[in-house]
Amino acid sequence: MLTTREKFGYGLGDTASNFVFQLIVNFLGIYYTDVYGLSPAVVGTLFAVVRLMDAVTDPLMGAICDRVSTRWGRFRPWMLWLSVPFGAATVLAFSVPEDGNVLYAYLTYALLMLLYTAVNIPYCALGGVVSSDPQERVTVQSWRFSLAMVGNIVVSAGTMPMVEYFGDGDQRLGFQSAAIVYAVGAVVLFTACFFWTRERVTAAAVRKSDSVVGDLKALWQNDQWRLLALMNLVLLIGVVMRGTLAPYFVKYVLGEDSIVLTALLTLGSVSAVIGSMVAGQLSQANQARALWLIAATQVGFLLFFLAVQMIDLTMAAVATGAVVIATAISILLGKRFAKVKSFGAIFLLMALAHFCLYLFGSQGVYVAMFFFVAIMF
Repeated sequence: MLTTREKFGYGLGDTASNFVFQLIVNFLGIYYTDVYGLSPAVVGTLFAVVRLMDAVTDPLMGAICDRVSTRWGRFRPWMLWLSVPFGAATVLAFSVPEDGNVLYAYLTYALLMLLYTAVNIPYCALGGVVSSDPQERVTVQSWRFSLAMVGNIVVSAGTMPMVEYFGDGDQRLGFQSAAIVYAVGAVVLFTACFFWTRERVTAAAVRKSDSVVGDLKALWQNDQWRLLALMNLVLLIGVVMRGTLAPYFVKYVLGEDSIVLTALLTLGSVSAVIGSMVAGQLSQANQARALWLIAATQVGFLLFFLAVQMIDLTMAAVATGAVVIATAISILLGKRFAKVKSFGAIFLLMALAHFCLYLFGSQGVYVAMFFFVAIMF
């Protein structure tokens, strides 16, 4: 039986990952163009080239983990060994030299993503070896997802206020200072994850004659893996595009400032938390009780952000309306269809909400916020 501290410790690893992942997805693009001064075409090419590198480094890192064994296990040590270099790379990516150039952007972003892979791949695999009990493994994944959303909300709500506070008009200094805060936080949380978890399941040793190519061939022969891989590819394309374009949309389409951007991203992150709670609870017997808990969570978040004046009453009402409608639709789909068909229907609704955001989002902040919150839900 895993202790609460170990489940919490494992989840902290994804909080650490999301400190940097959400910073990259939501803010690195606009940092490169509006602070660094690169053209959008150069930034798009940069992101594409480095992400293609991930297609090689991700399975390679998995293969390395399978073939390395230490007294701490195969997966935990990487968080201890590489968290500090990972944090340093985060700061470097957001530290524009006065004579900044494209080469600097390529080198620092590539280094950051390489180290992200080297820390995050072992971290994800760790969840499968902390216990031999399938139910315990499900539980630690739920802790992981919940604490990942905490990291998401922190970055959404805290980045632009930190940029303005630390930078005091100098966005270069502001983004660099915010990156330092998140980097230090990530190092501390990855270290806590290392010390508070254990690897209890020992997989069969990989033969030295086995190759990475052989690993990939074995994966490709699994049709369920192919479907899930394709699904994740499509989902991540949407996540990265939506997150990267959100700051540009608020600034150049809506003509609003960083306060509105912070509100949009924060309410979207809260909506994602509520959506995950709905998805996990609707099939339970105590559905009414679960929905009351979900509603209380939503109200709690909104009251907090209202109290700190991050959102106004109209924003809170719009976000609540979007979540209520989305929850009602989810309940109807859950009662009418099995999980796979419900998933397909939700996918289509999410696509429709994106299309509505494209068509009507420019009409004003509240219209855009309604569809954005629904999409994140």
